[in-house]
Amino acid sequence: MQVTTKKWIEAFGKRDVRALSRLISLAENADPDALAALEALGRPAKPTKVVGITGPPGAGKSSLINSFIQTLRRGSDRVAVLAVDPTSPVSGGAVLGDRIRMSEHFEDPNVFIRSVSTRGRLGGVSLATPQSVALCESFGFDWLFLESVGIGQNEIEVSRWSDVTVLVLTPDSGDGIQAIKAGVLEVADVILVNKNEAGRGEAFYRELEATFHESKKKMPALFLTSEKDPASREAAAQGIASWFQKNQALLKERRAGMAQRFARVLIENHGEQGLTKWLAAQKGTDPYALYRSYLALGHWPASIAGDGK
Repeated sequence: MQVTTKKWIEAFGKRDVRALSRLISLAENADPDALAALEALGRPAKPTKVVGITGPPGAGKSSLINSFIQTLRRGSDRVAVLAVDPTSPVSGGAVLGDRIRMSEHFEDPNVFIRSVSTRGRLGGVSLATPQSVALCESFGFDWLFLESVGIGQNEIEVSRWSDVTVLVLTPDSGDGIQAIKAGVLEVADVILVNKNEAGRGEAFYRELEATFHESKKKMPALFLTSEKDPASREAAAQGIASWFQKNQALLKERRAGMAQRFARVLIENHGEQGLTKWLAAQKGTDPYALYRSYLALGHWPASIAGDGK
């Protein structure tokens, strides 16, 4: 581990938000020190409530998160937001579009907002997302909102790293029969029909409700929300909080599965470069012989797993 990383870990323990940002950057760059830092930091005694927010572009995800932060900060809860933005074709980093909508919280020391780039990855989140989530949890936030890039029907990656998945739709999202086919709808625990100005979302809300009943699929919590109706957003925030209270067994099950998925991503994220180096060091040209040689190792080579220095 680099000396500078050790200093960031020490600062992280003192709740220095710059250290959190630095370690997330290491994770985004697939630096092995990010993994070493996570191991050194461990997990907090109190888990963070991780809320995945997903939905099509323009549904109002960022403005909803902004209102949820306002609600939570009226108490003593500390809140983090990881806003996954499209990759900039110029810099290769995040476009930063969603973060702008939460600018009123930038000066609040108990709110951390970070834009992260997809780095071209499909699924609505980045490859470093699970590590970034783990770092925010180790930092001790009470809530973490994981906002995905605006997605299509089958991109449900955000649900793999969230305790609860919130799907944001609008009255223009389409009829309920078509929407029920969407893969993301299958994993939604809470659905918000947003932009319900002048009641324009009520028909879509009722259609969704009827479609779930007719299909005999599990009914998620449904809410109508509008930026012009703060009470509707308060009700949605309370509904999300209530989900955690009512679904403790499911939450425990999801957390257990998340550990297995996290291990797989760590292998994929940190192993690719090491595997390339290992293959380059082999003198054989027979791909089947190389594969058998790899299997004979019985474990990840040190060049893949990282030497921990």
